[in-house]
Amino acid sequence: MPNNVDKQTVDWHSGFYAATCFVFRNEPYEILREYELNKQPIRIDVLIKNQENYVSGNGIAKFFRKVNVIEYKNPEDSLSYIEFYKTLGYADLYIGHSKSWEVLPTDITVSVFRDAFPRELFKQLQGLGYAVTKQCPGVYFVTGKLAYPVQVVVTSKLSAKNYLAFKMLSNRLGYKDLAEFMNIARQTKESTDRENIDAILQVSMNVNRELYAKLKREDPIMCEALKEFFKEDLEELVEKANAIEARYNTVKAENKTLKEDNAKMEKELEMYKAACAAAGIVLKMISSTGVPALSTA
Repeated sequence: MPNNVDKQTVDWHSGFYAATCFVFRNEPYEILREYELNKQPIRIDVLIKNQENYVSGNGIAKFFRKVNVIEYKNPEDSLSYIEFYKTLGYADLYIGHSKSWEVLPTDITVSVFRDAFPRELFKQLQGLGYAVTKQCPGVYFVTGKLAYPVQVVVTSKLSAKNYLAFKMLSNRLGYKDLAEFMNIARQTKESTDRENIDAILQVSMNVNRELYAKLKREDPIMCEALKEFFKEDLEELVEKANAIEARYNTVKAENKTLKEDNAKMEKELEMYKAACAAAGIVLKMISSTGVPALSTA
């Protein structure tokens, strides 16, 4: 991965969930993260439940039906026909765990999202007899003997106008896309939308450190926009840091007082022992309590 980032530390799925919520923020969808299919650890990355008869004008969402299974592959994940069939299996399991006639195969769609163009997957699917058809920039339908409508979304190929949030989840982010997204971020006031933007930027900054470092050096206006967006987060961090520092100083002062008290007690004890010795009394210490015991010499 570029920029010397440990891929285990990047929470791609939180970023993708936030991007999904942000892109479809004006649609009447219920968007569920890591939807559990049963008591076993089998989860759908994102599940979008649609109101009946609602048809979106959004290029990706035109395809949606009542229940929409979303599988997300980050830039480091593999994507072959094996992962493809596994995602179809999630749709099967969803029906299998639903109440009788609550969800039919005709109610479900499957979407697979990935940053890079899945050339090998498309080659494999075509070799298995499926057709792959480009519907619009970045959106490809897979047709053939499938139980559900399936689309593959290549986020790097999507138009910037509507899908910048998805395009930000790339370890090859371009400066133009970043600048446009920050313009949107500056104009966004709704708290939930800002939380989603925050999650997207956290992932983006983690995997595009060279780009953000360049921005800091060469574009003070954009850098200031980032600082302004994270102003509340920074203020919260400063507040927490100040609280920790205050607590540290309190403990330090308490320890200092304790040290001084101990030193005073030790000095008094030495004087007491000396006085006892002069009187012919042996002073013994009971180790379990530290309480002195007397015995005559």
